[in-house]
Amino acid sequence: DRSNFGDTIFANLYLSPFEGLPLVLYFDNARPFFANPEDTTTELTYGQTLEAYFDRKGAFHAGYSKGLKGKQKEGAQDKIETFFADSVLENFIRLQTFCLLLDRYLADDHQLEILFAGYASPLADSTYNKRLTARRVASVINHFKAYNGGVLIPYFESGRLRILLDPRGEEYQPDVSDDPMNRRMAEFSPEASRMRRVVITEIRSASGEELKIENLGER
Repeated sequence: DRSNFGDTIFANLYLSPFEGLPLVLYFDNARPFFANPEDTTTELTYGQTLEAYFDRKGAFHAGYSKGLKGKQKEGAQDKIETFFADSVLENFIRLQTFCLLLDRYLADDHQLEILFAGYASPLADSTYNKRLTARRVASVINHFKAYNGGVLIPYFESGRLRILLDPRGEEYQPDVSDDPMNRRMAEFSPEASRMRRVVITEIRSASGEELKIENLGER
């Protein structure tokens, strides 16, 4: 249900140690796309990439269940539905909470650093995948900057909020195909889909202090 995008907040989370870390954000295959093959940035926000991803959910249902019948087909479609609901959408909602926590914590004059890691599935060569993961990281940074009308932009501009980039390219998973002719497993499977991600691995104070926000809903 895309009506949940941007308007659902979970309370009582922690920020470094943030109980939701690592926070994993998933992407469609080969997205965000590029205008130039050497592009490592994008103008899209993560939320925009996600809307387009959900528009393709039917293609994932059909692609992953292709050639299957009966209970096997139903099971494959259930796995896709569960992945989109419990992993893709759920973590987007948690990202919105994370942005809210950032805003409230930075308003108290803290300086924060966030570490991102980007990953891709093995369908392309490593050079392409490193550029792709950099674009994925850029879309999440754009999402931070667009959040709530740009309330986090002054913190970026002042240096009080810094992103440490670590686009890693592809990784090896023995159960994920790198055969472009096997689209069922290489593109549409939940296993391949879980490789296409940006992970917020760590958040820390620039001064090294422990950061914690509790009872957010009461504030």
